[in-house]
Amino acid sequence: MDTIWTPEVDPAVKPKYRAVVRAIRSAITSGALSVGDKLPPVRDLGWKLEMTPGTVARAYTVLTDEGV
Repeated sequence: MDTIWTPEVDPAVKPKYRAVVRAIRSAITSGALSVGDKLPPVRDLGWKLEMTPGTVARAYTVLTDEGV
């Protein structure tokens, strides 16, 4: 299933990639994201969040490495 989901990132959480990780985990816990949902492409999410694609890619990598 495709998603147009955009996380609500807490600007107080540093580094930024950790804020994205926290937002994605929160979305999974709340049911906003479920099994089969696709996360937005790195470049698209980076643009929406005004972050570099590298920051978003790092967040995705952390979550993947943790098996989320």
